[in-house]
Amino acid sequence: MRDMNNINFSDLQQLISSAGPILLTTHINPDCDGLGSEIALYHHLRSIGKECRIINTSGMRDMYNFLDLEGHTEKYSPDMDDWIKSADITILLDIGDANRIGNMKEIVFENTRTICIDHHPVRKGNSYTYTMVNLHEPSTGSIIWKYLRSLDSESKLTIPIATALYAALVTDTGSFKYYNTNEEAHQMASDLIISGIIPYDIHKHIYENRSLEQVRLLGRVIENINFYNNGEFVLFIITLFDLEQCRATHEDIEGFTDFCRSIRGVEISCMILEESENNFRINFRSKGKYIINDVAEKLNGGGHPLAAGANILNQSVTDAEKTILTLINKKIRGDDDVS
Repeated sequence: MRDMNNINFSDLQQLISSAGPILLTTHINPDCDGLGSEIALYHHLRSIGKECRIINTSGMRDMYNFLDLEGHTEKYSPDMDDWIKSADITILLDIGDANRIGNMKEIVFENTRTICIDHHPVRKGNSYTYTMVNLHEPSTGSIIWKYLRSLDSESKLTIPIATALYAALVTDTGSFKYYNTNEEAHQMASDLIISGIIPYDIHKHIYENRSLEQVRLLGRVIENINFYNNGEFVLFIITLFDLEQCRATHEDIEGFTDFCRSIRGVEISCMILEESENNFRINFRSKGKYIINDVAEKLNGGGHPLAAGANILNQSVTDAEKTILTLINKKIRGDDDVS
């Protein structure tokens, strides 16, 4: 094997073949790309006789249970530490920043070799043993699909694997409407459909399964949306009080930033979500006129050019809003240094 940090499919196959127990994990509050990638890879690893577990810091949303009908996905608790220490390799999926595995980070990085597989940039300071990162892929699931196809290009994928990978692909491409949709995305979808999945059944679980609490929260967002820069920038704030009033959870905000970006005339949308007192999660989405991952990086975040995020800690919501407005104003004015 080449002595280098960035690995290819052949390297990955060799690492897996020679490995003992393998841990799979994804980021906190996992989405379909992270979940689908780890579930698909889990089924493959088990099929070749590998001891393997999926352990995530956060639990899975009920609407995603269809991806894991047999319940292989586990939520981390300290009584799992001994098994994690025994793992030879941890494969971290859809995690360009290791901090996003939460309170599992220390035990994972101190006791196992790590492989980051992602389509997001790896943030500086991360000490993965190996990385497999391709920023041109529409999803992390696309990388897993290509890896599996590098092993066997002919046979049909199993339904659990194909379902998990299709969910990863369809969500991270916005049902094939985001800028990252390319020819290979449609080729992948075709291959997965040939394997036997029914796209509408997956679509129903993901997009036609909103809770009443989520709908109430979206209504509250629409009522309180704020427009700036001649309508090119839209910002909305969701506080803990808003969540309480709607009986909603942090999971219910999924898709809200994309929804606000869809408004005519809007080029950038931004969500400020209060996760705890004076601590906020920030999501940015752009239609393409403006790149916004540099804005997120100024807030110690990152992401794709048109989809990025960050966290603002120990500030009031008013100060967080002012910070973002200052950065976006500079961006829209065309200042070279967004700082």
